[in-house]
Amino acid sequence: MSIRKGVDKEFQSPPLSDLIKIPVHMFKRIAPDTEGKAFQFLGVNTVVDLAEFKYCRWAEAIIVAAKFEEEDKDGNIGVSILRKAL
Repeated sequence: MSIRKGVDKEFQSPPLSDLIKIPVHMFKRIAPDTEGKAFQFLGVNTVVDLAEFKYCRWAEAIIVAAKFEEEDKDGNIGVSILRKAL
């Protein structure tokens, strides 16, 4: 996956260390005047803010944990990463 393909052309050449400080509207299909303002309302202004946004982290955790979800002998559904790892 090329990260550069997900950003507008003007943001494809700077190093990634510079991109983390840039507003989220650098991503393709996020317009600064509409979607950008929605992110600002949520306190998400930069790429770092988006990566650290608690709802994004929760969503990522749910996706990862779902891979390890299983039902125990009593019919309870839970996550046991240790059992899968061992």
